[in-house]
Amino acid sequence: MGSNTYDVIRRLRFRAQDHYEYLSTGERETRTKYALIDPILRSLGWDTEDPNQVKLEYGVDSSPEDGRRVDYALFQDRDAPKPYILIEAKGFGNIENAEMLQDNLREKQSIQDEMWNSFSVLGSFDDSQMVAEYEHGGMFPGIRKQHLAQLDGYMRSIEMDNGYGVITNGDQWVIYDVSLPGGVGREPKASISLFRVEDSIDDCVSTLNILKREP
Repeated sequence: MGSNTYDVIRRLRFRAQDHYEYLSTGERETRTKYALIDPILRSLGWDTEDPNQVKLEYGVDSSPEDGRRVDYALFQDRDAPKPYILIEAKGFGNIENAEMLQDNLREKQSIQDEMWNSFSVLGSFDDSQMVAEYEHGGMFPGIRKQHLAQLDGYMRSIEMDNGYGVITNGDQWVIYDVSLPGGVGREPKASISLFRVEDSIDDCVSTLNILKREP
């Protein structure tokens, strides 16, 4: 399975380059899921066509009227009451804009540090122009603080006590271990960029294998 994932990542690197304009415009999230995320999930053993394994637009609230839905809910066991992995997808980002956001983030480093340590600060601070940064993962263009809060709210709503929460824009994959404390400010278990040249494909495969479906 690992070699299959390796080959898929190689193909996606060319795909992202050849079809950058298409993937980064229009219905970005839908195009990202179809062209970049689904192939990775299939390479990790998840049958994206089988609702017993992969449920799309999965409702996370007890009341259907609330209407909050996560993009992917992955089930190891068809009879499991809760998903094992939640994945929130975002549209493939704009790299030039990301460079500008990185410069902006460096100027506000002290505010960012405080924000990570206080949920109340996260709720009141306007971080719409800031991107997430991780000690071991570097910058992640297009994945912002409010996206992390959104994912954390989904995990809390269905009271997940094990498994993983993931946020990805097809390139960057940030993986959280649900069993660890910390809420929205928790450190990710792992993070990787599939298309950043300094992240080797072997490292990408090793990180993504955290999400591999057990036979």
